[in-house]
Amino acid sequence: MVIFDCNGALVDSEPIASAVLSEALRRVGVALSAAGAMRRFHGRHPADVFAAIEVATGRRLPPDFSTFVAAETLGRLPPGIAAAMTPIGFVGGNPTPSKLASELLATGARTVVADLRGW
Repeated sequence: MVIFDCNGALVDSEPIASAVLSEALRRVGVALSAAGAMRRFHGRHPADVFAAIEVATGRRLPPDFSTFVAAETLGRLPPGIAAAMTPIGFVGGNPTPSKLASELLATGARTVVADLRGW
């Protein structure tokens, strides 16, 4: 299978990620609705989102925050996405290799990530 990166064509993870981010922030005492997270951070790399939150709040997020958010987001993706994501090739758009690798990891496509890390 060849994957064409079409920004959300396979699964629109932005609403899922925004809800997870909102809930995770609430757990550490930061109030931000899922809609607010979507408006403010739509399409941004998670590391940039977390850095912006730390600047805005003046405090550091817990060390495991990004791992928790990624795992929780992955766990909420629709059933079957991981099974559909077993490509043997890739033709992509604009993502950096690390962004592409993290997006594929978020959908469960662990089999190709090793090949993309050095791209």
